[in-house]
Amino acid sequence: MCITNCAEAKSKFRERGLCLSSELFWGGAKQDIMLEEYPGVDDKWLEVIGTQGASLLALDISGSAVTDAGLEALDMCNNLQALILSYCGHISDAGLISLTGNYVP
Repeated sequence: MCITNCAEAKSKFRERGLCLSSELFWGGAKQDIMLEEYPGVDDKWLEVIGTQGASLLALDISGSAVTDAGLEALDMCNNLQALILSYCGHISDAGLISLTGNYVP
């Protein structure tokens, strides 16, 4: 699944029962998505955000309800340089290992 425009992004979010600010995916692929403490961000959001693939460089989902399972949706984001997970109480070491492939103490 590849999101190429704002209308397509809105459609993908609606399919998953999500609300979306139209600015989020305006103009296609995004390098930085900052959703710190944005209401309602959860694993379903990451399913769509993960479709940004290699173009996604930074993601802030601090204070979200994302879980280890949601992090798996970022597996195609192989150029991700910054992932901010402050106050994400549903993410464990196992979720981080699934992203990095190794344990980082």
